[in-house]
Amino acid sequence: ESDVPEDVYGVAIVTIAKDITELIMRLRIGAPLKLSLIRIGVALAMMAVNLVLQFGLVHYTRFYIANSSVRLVQSHFKHFRAHVYDVTGEVNSAKWQQYPFQDEICSIAMTERVFCYTILFLWTLTILNEVRTAQRIYTTVSSLPRCTLASDMLAFQDCIQFEGRCCIVGLTRLARIALYLLVLLPKFAISFFLLHIGSRWLISGTFSDMILNSLALGFVIEIDDLLFMTVLPHGMQNQVRNTKFFVAEPKVQHLHEVDKRHIQGYKRTGCYMFFGLAYLFIYMRYMQSVLPPDLEEVRKLCFGYLEKAQSPLCRKLGVFDATNAQQCYPFGIETE
Repeated sequence: ESDVPEDVYGVAIVTIAKDITELIMRLRIGAPLKLSLIRIGVALAMMAVNLVLQFGLVHYTRFYIANSSVRLVQSHFKHFRAHVYDVTGEVNSAKWQQYPFQDEICSIAMTERVFCYTILFLWTLTILNEVRTAQRIYTTVSSLPRCTLASDMLAFQDCIQFEGRCCIVGLTRLARIALYLLVLLPKFAISFFLLHIGSRWLISGTFSDMILNSLALGFVIEIDDLLFMTVLPHGMQNQVRNTKFFVAEPKVQHLHEVDKRHIQGYKRTGCYMFFGLAYLFIYMRYMQSVLPPDLEEVRKLCFGYLEKAQSPLCRKLGVFDATNAQQCYPFGIETE
């Protein structure tokens, strides 16, 4: 058995595999249809709202936020190159000391490679978590046997028909295609769009912006969870929790077969980690178009400035350091 994800995509899975099938079965036996129609209508509405919100926010993030952030940092860097470097491409130290926008240049996150790569790697792992969830759903859906009749897709384990624990044991061809198009395709698309747009936005910001923006991007990913927990009624949430995928596996004969399955899981994990690291390197070196990939010279220029600019004015301000506090923060302004 494997769980159906507890989010709007899980609601869509239950609607396609269970609710529509239940509606057909109710029609055959003459049972009331009102509850099934309400469930299907609410699920389709929630799925539509989720897709509009997620794709809409991805579009607006790219158009109104990411592009503006990229243009701003490029403008700062262009001004810096024009006023600090000579025409030969050499840094003029005197011009740098008098440059009025040192703070804007030294706040660019890309100038500190370790910090930038770390945040971007964590963002990549966040997206890979979404991709891996979608991949597991795809593997489960693909493994389910094909059914001719919709009623053969379900196996109810409680005495009351249509209620309680239910297992999806098979899929008709139409149901499988619907799951691919309405659940998996949007989930993969959102993940890859966010990976590209998010990476571009993150590296164009300052150090603090990079952390705050990554949290904001995570909000887009969690929209489906938010809608599931806040909008859907408790009964519909329980229906998703009580619905499981059931895939019959061959009987294990030897211990090495168990070991082989676990090793395959570690191999998949290794592949995801390799993809994350490879994407990080390839994107920063060859794909990103925000700033030149090698900013080592800028980092060296900023080292002394940041050391001075970020040094605290006062270091000892305890209860017994009233004199030091007075020296750091004197009252009034001295006048001649």
